[in-house]
Amino acid sequence: MGGGPPGGGGAARPPAGPPAHLNGQENRIVQLVAEGLTNKQMARRLGISPHTVNYHLKKLFQKTGVNSRIALLRETGWNDPSQESPEPGPRVRPRPGALEGGGQM
Repeated sequence: MGGGPPGGGGAARPPAGPPAHLNGQENRIVQLVAEGLTNKQMARRLGISPHTVNYHLKKLFQKTGVNSRIALLRETGWNDPSQESPEPGPRVRPRPGALEGGGQM
């Protein structure tokens, strides 16, 4: 009987960032997942094949007991609820004036 159920009852999460039990390559993979990169994009950035990225993700999923990228981020502390935007979707704002004018000229 460990430390209770994960994510239960508003318990404080550790500071955003990877937990100590992940190695350097695993930390890099989780960080790239947090950036929203695809396996192919991660592979290019890390200088490895997409197949190897997939292998690392599968091992991370097993190690953390999850089965999705979102759950991986939650489990490893990269998704700090105190930092979440009140609105769904990306935290990217369009450049000023980008939505004015309604299309191509």
